[in-house]
Amino acid sequence: MNIWRLKYDLIVNFVKSLNKHHEIDGKTCIHIGEEIRLELEKQGHSVQWLSNQLGCNRTNIYNIFLRENISTDLLMRTCFALKKDFFALYSAKLTDELPNE
Repeated sequence: MNIWRLKYDLIVNFVKSLNKHHEIDGKTCIHIGEEIRLELEKQGHSVQWLSNQLGCNRTNIYNIFLRENISTDLLMRTCFALKKDFFALYSAKLTDELPNE
């Protein structure tokens, strides 16, 4: 096992110990990197597979897993790769939290 994988495993275990969501101004926020990691795991794909799909190296994928937010372009490419609408997480959140007027 290489040193990057060991470091990544330590960080992932730490992130897993936290909630996958955090709060800002009393509102729960989505940790999109964790959502992507969970979906990749659920589908049984490897980090190498996703890095090939996105045209980057594995280290970039591990970094995505740790990020609370990513660019919409990267999220869109990830949606296509995993055939999952991650934007729906945000839409549902808005629907739940926007005041009814």
